[in-house]
Amino acid sequence: MVPLTEVLYRIAGIATWDPQLPVDSASVGDLYAGVIAKVVSTEDGRTLPPSTPGELYVKGPATPVGYYNNAAATEELITPDGWLRTGDFGLIREDGRVFILDRLKVGCLLASSWSCTFLVLVIRC
Repeated sequence: MVPLTEVLYRIAGIATWDPQLPVDSASVGDLYAGVIAKVVSTEDGRTLPPSTPGELYVKGPATPVGYYNNAAATEELITPDGWLRTGDFGLIREDGRVFILDRLKVGCLLASSWSCTFLVLVIRC
């Protein structure tokens, strides 16, 4: 089982940190090799230019292909052309740095004290 926030940490992070570049503590890092991303308008679905906030969409070898036995949820998560809708509101600068500004939807439901109900996703192997 992989929560959606776990997918995000697998696509961008400090693992790609380059000591030759200035530290940018507000960024979640650069995209890992093999991962592509785009920012999409939450109003009309068009791809936005660099440094413009919108919903972050990703594709890569670690992105899920859908929900197990739940076609409706899969259609909501994955676009027809294979982009994963992360539910994160953010931007990608021209230098490739990814910034998460907010969440568009909540993917973790609280139960009892603090435990979360995780989403069951099918991951490419």
